[in-house]
Amino acid sequence: MIDTGGLAVTARTSLMVAAAVVGGIATAATVGAFFGSTWWVFEFFTNFRWHLMWAALIAAVVYGLTQKGITTGVFVVAFALNAWAIHPVFTGSQLTGTGEDGVTIVAANLTGAYDNTEEVLHFLFDSGADLLVLDGFSRSRVTPITVEGSPYQIVAGPENEEATGLVIVGRGSYPVEVLNTANGTESVYVVSVPAGEGTIDIIAVAGGLANSSADTRLLDQRLAAIGDVLATRTVPTAIVGSLGATRFTSRVGSLMADNDLRDAMEGEGYVATWPVSGMPLIGGWIGIPLDVVLVQRSLTPLSMDIGPDIGAEHLPLTFVLGPAAGG
Repeated sequence: MIDTGGLAVTARTSLMVAAAVVGGIATAATVGAFFGSTWWVFEFFTNFRWHLMWAALIAAVVYGLTQKGITTGVFVVAFALNAWAIHPVFTGSQLTGTGEDGVTIVAANLTGAYDNTEEVLHFLFDSGADLLVLDGFSRSRVTPITVEGSPYQIVAGPENEEATGLVIVGRGSYPVEVLNTANGTESVYVVSVPAGEGTIDIIAVAGGLANSSADTRLLDQRLAAIGDVLATRTVPTAIVGSLGATRFTSRVGSLMADNDLRDAMEGEGYVATWPVSGMPLIGGWIGIPLDVVLVQRSLTPLSMDIGPDIGAEHLPLTFVLGPAAGG
């Protein structure tokens, strides 16, 4: 005979152990995330607060059903801490616009062997955007949408036609400042786009997820360059692109606080932009919101669309920035 009682005990013990391990890791990572500025590993964990939140909740429920004790309460606290950290993406709101027209911008990333270049370029051309911020592109790869008769032209990008990097495409010959980070390996573009009777400056940046000490040093230099640019701006300014970290990290949080920046995607909920997942229902929750739009209080998003999946590793962002009432 099968010892069903023994099997039940074994299953319960296995669930308890699994919950303890998952919950313990989630709790340790949650605590470490509050010290992200001290060690790159802690900062890396901070990007995954959404996942830590759910891991802690599931662990709390499973552990609570299989074993009594204070451990369940610890996991609940870890869940609550992460929920508190990410709640602005759900509860946040945006400033009201003045009614003036805004600037339409598309930020897209084309990286790796899985991308569908033709599909991406069709999407970009059909968007009708005023400015295209394109990471993982080369000038030659963008050429098809800048042929004679097209409203688009390449505004900035790598000097080598075949080199992959950040390429800026506009519906006009917009003025561009090119600044290098401290180590000179990366460029930060500042594009002045006409908006009504004035201009909006777009700081375009690109960086992969910082998952090592070397990457974190690059992230620090990237953010320092952005801070230097913001300190000299006299017109409404926004930051667009992949910084290499999410808004949940201490570094991006400090950039926002020090320069009075707002996240233009607050209120949109949790929508991961990288990596793209085709899984039904939960696909938009698997990755992280690596691509950002940060704006000064003189600007507000008049519209914000995330996606669709165009065959790239990142979901594109299509948004309109305009002057904020009282900004």
